[in-house]
Amino acid sequence: MRVLKLGTVASAIAVAAALVFSAGGAYAAPKNDKPGYDDLTAEQKQGIAAWEAPQAPATVGATTGPAKGSAAPAAKTADSSVTLAATSWSSRTSLYRGSWVMWANEHVDFGSNTTQVTWSSGYQDCGWVFPNNVTKLGTSRIANGGWYHKWRGGYRVGAGVPTPWGNVNVYSMTSYATTQVMRGNGWTASWNN
Repeated sequence: MRVLKLGTVASAIAVAAALVFSAGGAYAAPKNDKPGYDDLTAEQKQGIAAWEAPQAPATVGATTGPAKGSAAPAAKTADSSVTLAATSWSSRTSLYRGSWVMWANEHVDFGSNTTQVTWSSGYQDCGWVFPNNVTKLGTSRIANGGWYHKWRGGYRVGAGVPTPWGNVNVYSMTSYATTQVMRGNGWTASWNN
């Protein structure tokens, strides 16, 4: 039984080594040379370009803050052309960034009515294809103004080159997503580098 387990482990190590050390599977640096941006694949460079590209802010049915001495405005749909009869909503925001090789998606679930945000909860989603990586730095509510809640979440992305000693990141960037959810089922979100 012990021999069988050792044989299985040895086979798994052999397969992994064959994948890493096959032609083009690992970085083979000349002596005293470090991996660099030129060693990344075309897909990785496209992923970096997608991550660094200017990101348009997302806005859905946003309402402005309360004016002193005035009543809350009537709730509108996302296209602001139809007044809603409902007085409360539960919604989810989504702010995506990246490409298929490295991506992040910031979410805030929230409930609101025509006068206030009643609750909110943020979470993060991300993914990557090795040797790239995405690290969630956490999300937290940074403001609670009654009629709005504001959330901020961070991500660190990297593009790497596999070497016999492990993955070496040759690119790294930290980005933050800010999401503000508002009364009347509105929200706005944007990326900050």
